[in-house]
Amino acid sequence: GASTAYPGIEALIKESTLGARDLTVLMKRKKIAPEIRAVMGENTDADLNYTRTMMKMNRLIYNTAFLNKIREVGMGQFLFKDGTQPPDATVQMAGDKSAVLAPLAGLWVTPEVKQAFRDALGKSELPAWQGWLLGLNGAVKYGKIVLSPATQIRNFFSAPFFAIQAGAFNPTHLKLAATTVWDTVKARDGNFVNYYRNLVRIGLLHDMPNAGMLQDLMDDSANVWAALDHYTGAERLEPTKAKLKQYNDILKKVYRGSDDFWKIVAFETELANYMKAKNLTRAEAEPIVAKRIRDTIPTYSLTGTGMKKLGRFPIVGSFVAFSSEIIRTTKNNLKIIQADLKDPDLKAMAHKRILGMAIAHSWAAAGMAMTKSMFAIDDDEEEAVRKLGSPWAENAHLAFLGRDDQGRLRTVDMSFLDPYNIFHRPLVAMARNQPWEDSFVGAARELLDPFFGWDIAASALYEVLSNNKIRGGQVYNPDAPTSDQSAAIGEHLIFALGPGALGPIRKTYKAIKGEKDATGKVYDLNDEIRGAFGLRVSTYDPKFSLYFRVGDFREALSNANSYLYKVAADINPVDQDALTNAFETANDIRLRAYNDMQQFVNAAKKSGVSDNEIRHILQVSNVSKQYANSLARGREAPKWRIGTTFLKGATKRAKTLISRTQAQELRARKRFIREQARNLQ
Repeated sequence: GASTAYPGIEALIKESTLGARDLTVLMKRKKIAPEIRAVMGENTDADLNYTRTMMKMNRLIYNTAFLNKIREVGMGQFLFKDGTQPPDATVQMAGDKSAVLAPLAGLWVTPEVKQAFRDALGKSELPAWQGWLLGLNGAVKYGKIVLSPATQIRNFFSAPFFAIQAGAFNPTHLKLAATTVWDTVKARDGNFVNYYRNLVRIGLLHDMPNAGMLQDLMDDSANVWAALDHYTGAERLEPTKAKLKQYNDILKKVYRGSDDFWKIVAFETELANYMKAKNLTRAEAEPIVAKRIRDTIPTYSLTGTGMKKLGRFPIVGSFVAFSSEIIRTTKNNLKIIQADLKDPDLKAMAHKRILGMAIAHSWAAAGMAMTKSMFAIDDDEEEAVRKLGSPWAENAHLAFLGRDDQGRLRTVDMSFLDPYNIFHRPLVAMARNQPWEDSFVGAARELLDPFFGWDIAASALYEVLSNNKIRGGQVYNPDAPTSDQSAAIGEHLIFALGPGALGPIRKTYKAIKGEKDATGKVYDLNDEIRGAFGLRVSTYDPKFSLYFRVGDFREALSNANSYLYKVAADINPVDQDALTNAFETANDIRLRAYNDMQQFVNAAKKSGVSDNEIRHILQVSNVSKQYANSLARGREAPKWRIGTTFLKGATKRAKTLISRTQAQELRARKRFIREQARNLQ
């Protein structure tokens, strides 16, 4: 209709499965009274009806040819007649008498193949508004990965650990992988491209989880372009869109190629080993080895449907498919080791996998231990860095690079090169020198965050709406002029939602101008250039780190006061038991906050900050002298002093607006609560 924007024919013609034939166009029209047809919503526009009929007939012809071609190329590969199917082909594409999928009726396939036919058209079944939302969300994620040089480089240099874990890393195949990927990116014809196409045909390449997920989301964004074309006449932008698409295609090939590169190395290594072990030809071994590689190196088509849907959900789980694939492939690697150990021919390959797993899961811990020893950093100082350093690197494997000219430690978070850190970060949390409750919570958070952590776009919008950054601080000053607030919000959204290259560009610009960061440290041009290409060096300053942690402490104390005040100031009757419970709960909040802050203070002491310096840092951060002295000296939390001003404002309001009796009740509550505070041990 005139009010509908269709991004493609699939949005008009619904199909439950790829290639399913819509046979309604062949059905004989029933004799129904015109009045009934009108009630049923018959469209009487002859031109529109003719167009729809032609489209459906054309689609029926196309799908019939498509299914015939699928049968032709798939028989014996992934389609099997009854009695010839392998053990894993356990489902039928369609029943024996199915007319909708007639050429494939009665044929047996694996569950993954059948699910792939269903998933292929799942996106087109979304409502238009949801398609636009997912498309915009996909564009944000796309920009953070494909349009970020740092992420592209990190992906390339972390991917070899997939081959290492699979025991399939032989550097002699690097040249073949490099030449193949380069010719594919440059769209050259020749033997290497034909070789690449063969690897795609057997399902080895072109199928990495992040690339697949991003492609799904970018396909959704076709709805966004369709809406823009329909409502704004954006077709005038076609030349610009075509140019952007050209550059975008190159970037996508480079991104995909960084994954394909290492998959080729793993495949050729495994293939050579398997052919030798089993005395097979290349043609005989290729399909077997391709499956082993797909089972042990992330492959998007094998990601569960639930994980794919969660990955597209615009609230949580930014890159769920990748994390779920890490779990799946590690589990499969263990299964293959177990099976190969029982096969005399493959036992040596199992030993290589065991060694590869040991390297892939220990190199980061070994690097951290080695650099700690090199620079004489003890466990206490390491824990201080974790407590007061970057919150998002608290459970990471850190490489220590020494100290700067002011004696401050410089570190690198090695998680960016560790694709298996979904396993390693929880282990670090459990092994740290901290109370077991904190270790358990930290490990659980690290395990769940890849699946249920804030999505990129959702977190940015939440921060704007709440005016609170998840990592601390405000997005804008609520008392500033409207123009300043708008500028701050715009800047926040641009850098939070924009391409990943924007952040490094801004920091590099600041380094060129000689500006300082929030800690007073001048942006270093060399550090920022390294950071732009993925190597982000952090300088640990215990004084500034402690200063930035004080905000959470003050907020927790405020929350304790607010909780108690809300109960005590209630205009409804409140008995003494309720007041006692409220006081005890509020005091527990206060004590937890104090004990947490004490850990940060102790960490600062381990890094060489004196008691006097700690006291000054706390006081300039608006912490009371009583708390500052107790924290600096490592004492227990001071007693909670309920001042004479507690409930004073509420009492005056009650006397003026309600009654003297209510005011007297509030005074009695204040006396009771102050007595509770005096009786604290």
